[in-house]
Amino acid sequence: MENKNVEVPEGYKITELGIIPEEWSIGTLESIAEINPKTNTSSFEENTIVTFLPMQNVGENGKILKYETRKYSEVKKGYTCFAEKDVLFAKITPCMENGKGALATNLENKVGFGSTEYHVLRSKQNGSPEYTFYLTKWEKFRKEAEKYMTGSAGQRRVSKNVFFSYKIPIPPFPEQQKITSILSKVDEQIEHTERVIEKTEILKKGLMQKLLTKGIGHTKFKKTELGRIPEEWNVFKLSELLERKYILSHLDGNHGSKYPKAHEFVDSGVLYVSANAIIDGTVDISKAKYLALERAKQFTKGIAKSGDVLLAHNATVGPTALLETDQSYVILSTSLTYYRCNLQKVSNYFLKYYMESSLFQNQLGKIMKQTTRNQVPITMQRNLYFCLPSIEEQREIGNTLFCIEKQIMKNGDYLTRLQELKKGLMQDLLTGKVRVCV
Repeated sequence: MENKNVEVPEGYKITELGIIPEEWSIGTLESIAEINPKTNTSSFEENTIVTFLPMQNVGENGKILKYETRKYSEVKKGYTCFAEKDVLFAKITPCMENGKGALATNLENKVGFGSTEYHVLRSKQNGSPEYTFYLTKWEKFRKEAEKYMTGSAGQRRVSKNVFFSYKIPIPPFPEQQKITSILSKVDEQIEHTERVIEKTEILKKGLMQKLLTKGIGHTKFKKTELGRIPEEWNVFKLSELLERKYILSHLDGNHGSKYPKAHEFVDSGVLYVSANAIIDGTVDISKAKYLALERAKQFTKGIAKSGDVLLAHNATVGPTALLETDQSYVILSTSLTYYRCNLQKVSNYFLKYYMESSLFQNQLGKIMKQTTRNQVPITMQRNLYFCLPSIEEQREIGNTLFCIEKQIMKNGDYLTRLQELKKGLMQDLLTGKVRVCV
């Protein structure tokens, strides 16, 4: 395209794709990679060991999650064959939209077999395998690939035509290598952060089990409905906690005829929270809805306040969160129950972690096995058992676990920033907007 009014920076040129570096060309993925090539296995014996990668072994993050092996005789028919450094692109929905795909490396005898739902891309001499891989992971390319899907709902697949038709800017080979070097370093940071989060979550889980069964500094224990716990601890049913006013209020969001209609939700107002907003022990406000104040005033049940512990009890059963909000109250959907603590008797942080633990979650599981519906109604919740240390020990346990959880959240925020950085870098580097020194 030609437009004399467009200011072209030095070292760039105007093309049909817009402004790109002078040394770059316009092509398609087929310009730098063979599409679904044949792999030479003529030298293989029937018992030659090869790598086997079913779809579930390939992650949405571009990594191979698990390597399996098979004899060549077991996979030579009915599977897709690929070679070392080939790019695997999941073509079927929803795997494609979710980003499934990988660079095939460390293959037994340099050959692998896998799902027939892979497109295979093998880099040509002018294409770096790693660069080809990043192109297939590029959000812009994935969105374009969706347009090339054919078939019925649930069985839609990306046609190989996208690799022959969709135009992309292509840098010289040395610049491809430099770009992939930068992106791979960000990927390494992402992987490291994911491992740190995973290890910290394992630590939290183990510490929860220890603190919620052995407590802090106890040497004498007793058998209870919940198993072996410190002798000084007490076990109560929820109904007893309500009678003693240790739990001040326990209600769900069953609004009956007052249940809000879809058209009643607005852009701002009083928060309306459903179970899908409970993510990793917190309430994700971005997933909540809003009701106008006058509409919210009509509700008499399921009115939660900051500091309440929330439990998802319907459809998705078990997720728990501590509600923290600046609003004077929020409205809960029918899928949530709130527990309001007497903070002189029950720490809401301790209660949240207890309700996340296997001591509590196993009770929910037993109830659901006794019913045909995936729910634990509020009446059945009243029979659930809770263990209570002294308020001082509750606070100490809650604070210990909160510190670990805060570290997980901090690393989670850092991971999100890294993922956003990578997304921005891919857009800038794969279009030539930002150049790299070669």
